[in-house]
Amino acid sequence: MLATGRRPRSAALTLALLNVPMTVVNNPVWAAHGGQQRKQYLSGLVRGLSLGGGLLLAAADLAGKPSWGWRVSNAREHRSELRQAKAHVKDRYSD
Repeated sequence: MLATGRRPRSAALTLALLNVPMTVVNNPVWAAHGGQQRKQYLSGLVRGLSLGGGLLLAAADLAGKPSWGWRVSNAREHRSELRQAKAHVKDRYSD
């Protein structure tokens, strides 16, 4: 879904939430035997957490498309301003 652009924020958040535990489980730095294995696990852990961070950024990125909450709030605000403007015009010409 993220690649096709359908609900990208939800898809990115889901992938990020799945990525973090999988990264920790697949790279058990604490169970490494020897310096080379520890380096491999640590490299995989950093890489996985970096990808998770990128996914979280993608989940937070609005790319010019505000959230539904903002859209609803903005629409209410504009309706309120329109009502006030109409009332002002009506009062002005009703004299």
